[in-house]
Amino acid sequence: MTNLAGRRILVVEDEILIALLIESLLKEMGCVVSKASGLDEALALIDDEPRGFDAATLNLGLNGEKADELAALLQARTTPFIVVTGYTEPQILDRFAGTPVVSKPLVPEHLEAALRQAIFNPEHI
Repeated sequence: MTNLAGRRILVVEDEILIALLIESLLKEMGCVVSKASGLDEALALIDDEPRGFDAATLNLGLNGEKADELAALLQARTTPFIVVTGYTEPQILDRFAGTPVVSKPLVPEHLEAALRQAIFNPEHI
């Protein structure tokens, strides 16, 4: 199995407890984590990271804002991403077919498997 250690992951999540959980799980996997709680903050982090990110975890609804613009930017920059959602049928996936989805409540193995799929088998880019 390919190692995630050292991978730079952007976590975009507006629910602080979930963001902290994702951060903790990713750090246990050896990832380097940057967090954003909204679209503007995420866009700023993307612009400020000179090497870019190896992948991102993306919540679909960020404080009432849709994440479509951010998902499109990540796709344009060929940055793989996964969707972490509590919705049963995320409509964003219509535009981004093949994007791995992790449902809330989070299962650590599902998060890791989705990240591996996004990074090492990025069909959705």
